[in-house]
Amino acid sequence: MNETATPRDAEGGLDESGARHVAASEAKATFSALIEGVQHRGERYVIERHGKPAAALVSVAELDRLAGRSQAAAGMNDGLSGFIGLFADIMTDDEIDNMVATIYADRERDVPREVDISGWAE
Repeated sequence: MNETATPRDAEGGLDESGARHVAASEAKATFSALIEGVQHRGERYVIERHGKPAAALVSVAELDRLAGRSQAAAGMNDGLSGFIGLFADIMTDDEIDNMVATIYADRERDVPREVDISGWAE
């Protein structure tokens, strides 16, 4: 496929999510062109195996949006950072900082207790 060719579409056009459907073999043969479309034209692709959807190719920004993360939180890997990313649009940075400080303070006060499980194993 050259840069202007269009992959095979579901029912001749885009599906309900705005994605074009591409057979896995075609995606493999035209991967650079697909990435070009995703990166520069905001295109989306559903890659099919044996006629059934198997994977999707979307931009990183779209993936972050779908995952509910802000751009800033997208580069962070730990669970708390991902959780904070969910609040980026509804809380200020100071409010988020206060929430995180409260979480850490509560963790420091949490004292483990002894639990007797000797009667559980039979």
